Amino acid sequence: MPTPRLKHVYSAITLATNDLRTIAALAQHLGPTSIRANAYVLGDMDEVHQVLAEDVVVDRITIQSESSDGGTLTFTFQSGYVLVEISDPLPDLQSAFTAITELLAAKAPNGLAQCVIENSATGTWREPKLWARMPKQARPAAPTVTLVGSHPARQAASPPAGATAI
Repeated sequence: MPTPRLKHVYSAITLATNDLRTIAALAQHLGPTSIRANAYVLGDMDEVHQVLAEDVVVDRITIQSESSDGGTLTFTFQSGYVLVEISDPLPDLQSAFTAITELLAAKAPNGLAQCVIENSATGTWREPKLWARMPKQARPAAPTVTLVGSHPARQAASPPAGATAI
């Protein structure tokens, strides 16, 4: 049975660049993280200002983090929606997911038919309170199959009792 994915979708909200920095910090607490804005791969969220200066409009921002337990957290901003999704219900992923969705749920609708990013004033970002990491989860072992007996074709090829196999 496939693992259920948890996802929340938001529309018509305004995000500040400080919100994006907070989301990136929460994702980076999980493990290796990639940040993309339009066609650019960013080293950190501070570079989003450069993308805004060069492209004027950010069509898409994706922040994806991989947990040490193997699950992923994905945040996607597009003008039509904001999506937050985790691949597995692991404790660390759920902690990050809850922190991000609480931040986004507090955003009032902006009255527009799209999501918007606004620049935050320089020096106003505060690092989020991070949760204590859980020890790496033990994944259940893959089921094993034990064959009892042998295939009928193999039995037919076996020499009769007392015969010598060549």
